Amino acid sequence: MNLEIPGLLSLYLPWWVMLLLVLLIVPLVRNIKMRFSKQSKYTETDPLLAGAKDSDDVSYYGIYKIPKLTKKAGGNVVVVVDVNGTILDSAMSVPAFARKNATFGRDLGAALEEVATLSEVKVVVVRLSTPGGTVTGSAHLADGLDKCRAAGKKVVAYTPDLCASGGVWTMVSADHIIANKHALIGSIGVRGPQIMSYENVTSVGGIFRGVAAEKIIASTTFAGKGKNFGDPFAPLDVEELAHYNSLMSESYELFLERVTMGRPQLTKDMLVSMGARIYHAKEACHKGLVDAVGDVSDVKDYVAKSIGVAWDACSLIHLEPPRPRGVGMLFAQNLLGVMQTYSGVS
Repeated sequence: MNLEIPGLLSLYLPWWVMLLLVLLIVPLVRNIKMRFSKQSKYTETDPLLAGAKDSDDVSYYGIYKIPKLTKKAGGNVVVVVDVNGTILDSAMSVPAFARKNATFGRDLGAALEEVATLSEVKVVVVRLSTPGGTVTGSAHLADGLDKCRAAGKKVVAYTPDLCASGGVWTMVSADHIIANKHALIGSIGVRGPQIMSYENVTSVGGIFRGVAAEKIIASTTFAGKGKNFGDPFAPLDVEELAHYNSLMSESYELFLERVTMGRPQLTKDMLVSMGARIYHAKEACHKGLVDAVGDVSDVKDYVAKSIGVAWDACSLIHLEPPRPRGVGMLFAQNLLGVMQTYSGVS
């Protein structure tokens, strides 16, 4: 392919080199354009991020930028945190292509720890739209919000549609919780992996993953009692099943403690009687899981009243998920994620 710039130079580049340059340059131009834009790319379609004095987007990995942005804002900074999709531990344990619909508690928790040290930040708004996730990811995220509260920041939680399980673990760290009238809240419980067990198995496979052969013999090599627990070709070990159920009970106790700590009006007995049910916002409010039923305007009003500053006089910092930008970063992060995934002992 011939690339000519009149009066300057003439380059002869293979088509694949030209394609690679385009793929690298386009995201770079987009990022530069966003940097010089005074308004966040989300504000036109996101009512929560609209109407503020100014707005900046920061990745979890870009926490070093937060102090500079807050200094520039000069005070009355509101940090908006989105908890979307499944709550996992860390982005580096997940291949890059699988990170789209997830929130990473360890990464976001680290960013919130940085936020907690900044005097310019007055409020942290955490918006939850999640079915839950891992205990460790939810705990890291909740710990980050706790540190913000301990540092004197007002923490406000808002759920527009769904906040369940690990989302509730995170949500109860807020000073004030608002749920949209259509939202669903609850599922206070813990679930472990599903253990499958079969009898008289002869074969697994075929086009429809059914029985396709007359006989199959599976031999598992392992060391350590219970290491092959969950092998569908091994007899169910009732003792190991009881052990895993006890682990779930321990995690459930921690979950109950977490909720009662964040919602003192609720006791463990009350939570146990609720079970792991899901409630509409109005009933969740009646049971004490949330403080109010409202929408985005109520969130803004509460924030403004809490700090005595109008929403349009506040500066926003929106913490984004750590999504790779550009082809090079995409493959680099994907490779790092795969390396970390296979570096452990399964």
